[in-house]
Amino acid sequence: GTSVSRVSQSTTWKNTVLKFAPARDEAADGDAHDGGGGTDSTSARLAVTGHGISVWKGRDIEFDVRGVIDLASGGGRLVKQHRGEFSNRVAYHVALAGRGT
Repeated sequence: GTSVSRVSQSTTWKNTVLKFAPARDEAADGDAHDGGGGTDSTSARLAVTGHGISVWKGRDIEFDVRGVIDLASGGGRLVKQHRGEFSNRVAYHVALAGRGT
């Protein structure tokens, strides 16, 4: 896939593996927000983890990614942490495509 920055610079993601799992209910209160443990039992939130390679200005930069997607709203957030020569973090807002209302 490809991501585009606020200043219209594109970065290609290649060899990317993403894993989706029910979000943790850290407070054990049924809403997948901070606290104790268990899986979310009341909302359609998915935790995302993964890794891949960013192709940016002709360079291959390895990264890890994690975040949460709310299937009910179609939104979410991902954070991509680069590894190796680059160690910056990039936060992304997620908007699921093709959602009818």
